[in-house]
Amino acid sequence: RHEPSGSWIMALYLEKRGEDQVYSLFRSADLLSWESLHEVTLPGSGECPDFFPLPVDGDDTNRLWLFWGADGHYLLGTFDGRRFTPTSGPFTSIVRERGQGDGYAAQTFDNAPGGRRILVAWQQGDIPESRFNQSMAFPVELSLKTFADGARLCAEPVREIESLYADVVKVRDVTLSAEPRNLEVSGEHLDICVELEPESDAAVRLEIFGIPIIIDAGKRTIRYRDSEVGLRGEGAVAVRLLVDRSSIELFADSGRCWFARRDFPDYSKVPLSVSGEGTVSKITVHELQGGML
Repeated sequence: RHEPSGSWIMALYLEKRGEDQVYSLFRSADLLSWESLHEVTLPGSGECPDFFPLPVDGDDTNRLWLFWGADGHYLLGTFDGRRFTPTSGPFTSIVRERGQGDGYAAQTFDNAPGGRRILVAWQQGDIPESRFNQSMAFPVELSLKTFADGARLCAEPVREIESLYADVVKVRDVTLSAEPRNLEVSGEHLDICVELEPESDAAVRLEIFGIPIIIDAGKRTIRYRDSEVGLRGEGAVAVRLLVDRSSIELFADSGRCWFARRDFPDYSKVPLSVSGEGTVSKITVHELQGGML
């Protein structure tokens, strides 16, 4: 709903033309008759568009519109009720960049409580020996934050996850060594946050039920199994991980880096161990009641 123009706005995927993916915007006063406004080209992403405004750095007087495609590519721009004018992009969210994540065709809620923009992605990937297949990723709240290279889309798990919190384990100022240190964690479903100081160059190896994740603060990279992502922000490094029975979701760079990946923890192994070089300022682990899958 676009109140300033008193109309409903719809984004629709049309077709692929050569190397371009072509969409169109439509408007309607009554949700019955629709007028085509204009086409939008979004390179690298087809299907399942979404179109919505977000405040930049929480400032409602400074809002940009985001045009989103199924692969997580997006444009930022302005919209006057009839024309979307891109001002920057296309950008690639980490939802599916270079095959890192299994999230696809994510859509948002337009009327979430508190005016938040909540996104839920379809998490692809087979789940062997299960009575169902594939799943939805955990809901995230979207925001636009300004970095050195401009405004970018960020995501963090919705705060309602706190209603699932059970036991919590916190450790501070952990001096790392090559010998893994096992944390006293017993749950199967975990919300893990690892924090490093701004000047840290620590290389931290996490083993989560046998799944290796390496955070290199000096190189500002995160390696997850056979893939690696770079952190673009400055200052302290904080990495958050949601662990479930058939997936791990990762958030870093103030939410600019995020993806959901199909993975299967080995519950015969230690829930969480940490090793490496340097010092970790804080590790917080919330055990979650129940589980999504």
